[in-house]
Amino acid sequence: MTPNLDKHVRPDEVGHFHIQPMEPTLRRHWVWGPVRYTSWQNLTQADGSPGTFRSLWLWRLQLYYGTSKCDPTRTTWMNTGQLDAPPTPGYVMTTLRSEMWACRIRSVPPNAAVWNGMGGA
Repeated sequence: MTPNLDKHVRPDEVGHFHIQPMEPTLRRHWVWGPVRYTSWQNLTQADGSPGTFRSLWLWRLQLYYGTSKCDPTRTTWMNTGQLDAPPTPGYVMTTLRSEMWACRIRSVPPNAAVWNGMGGA
């Protein structure tokens, strides 16, 4: 039985999720004063081609962009059997436009070495 990756999504989000077996990992991370850069590896797009994801912090402003990003909530749901299927190992990736290019204001940058679904790193 295949997990229902579109469970609890808005109509504009349908079809923007896929599963990849390997965990996204840090590729590069550096800090220079108030600037912080993080890039990720082991990412795939829905068609199986390699994906990219990068995050840039400047003080409290965070910009991130790429072609594939892990959805930590949906990954937890899939791994615990909450997507209408038995627990399935792997990572749920998203290609939602709002997740591929975003700008946020954050109070404190999280620890990039800790897995958190990529959004905060």
